[in-house]
Amino acid sequence: MKKKDSDLYQSGSVNFNDKQSGQFIYSDFFQSLPYPEEYPAFIQIHTEYPIQSVPLHWHLGPEVLYSRNQKLSVVVEGERFTVSPGECLLISSGSLHSIEPEINEKGQDVLSIGFNGAYLGKMYPAMRRSHICYLEGTPESRIKLNELCEEIHQIVEQDAIDYLKLNYLLFGMLILMYTEFVRRSSDKEEVKDKSQEKVRDILLYVKQHFREEITTQSVASEFGYSREHFSRLFKRFADISFKQYLSEYRLFQAANDLYTTDKKMAEVALDNGFPDEKGFYSSFKKKYGLTPLEYKKQKYSNA
Repeated sequence: MKKKDSDLYQSGSVNFNDKQSGQFIYSDFFQSLPYPEEYPAFIQIHTEYPIQSVPLHWHLGPEVLYSRNQKLSVVVEGERFTVSPGECLLISSGSLHSIEPEINEKGQDVLSIGFNGAYLGKMYPAMRRSHICYLEGTPESRIKLNELCEEIHQIVEQDAIDYLKLNYLLFGMLILMYTEFVRRSSDKEEVKDKSQEKVRDILLYVKQHFREEITTQSVASEFGYSREHFSRLFKRFADISFKQYLSEYRLFQAANDLYTTDKKMAEVALDNGFPDEKGFYSSFKKKYGLTPLEYKKQKYSNA
């Protein structure tokens, strides 16, 4: 079924040949989610408010983002893209990416289609080696892709979903993506893929240790890098420093705690790696424009 008001991203060390769906962070908790039996993707309509960004992550399969009402700033493999209302962004399988929606008072209306990578890998083995890019398409193919997104959005908004038509549109989208939007790979792409694997390992380490006192230097040493090399490698894909990413990740988890638990503010701060409540408040207000308490009240009032 459709997933609304949620953020979904791949976490954990999952091989591209893994037959399992993998571990996902789904909105507010860790949960292993199977893909729907009715169609080969997770389809989500993000309408949550206050708007929340999604830290650097990756998926086994390709992803399509379609914004209907606001700008999105998306970093894919270290390159920053702006997605305007009525536009798409294509993200290749395995590509590291982060999503920063434009903050507004109305919330967002963003369609996310994350295809089942294990399933598609069997059906179309070239998927893993194919780099897709929205800008590679012709004006006509981009219009067609946008129209498919709009049709899919309308279908999943219905109480009774027409699965036959939905599959027709999804497979049509896949054919369009891998015939009109593929970017030719090069030796540089292969080197880039190897570097991405290293960064995925770093992201897994952060997931496991973000509650602890870790620093850029300590994580660099953990992976056998100098601080300078580690910093360059990470920023190349994240477009932000490791220190900033760590703070963003902690804030992301803290925001989920505020919405899903009754923890006291001091407990939320300490449980998510902040040294004290004051520092947590300051970082949270800078990120979201709201205090943690204001954020919690807004979430519940818009639930």
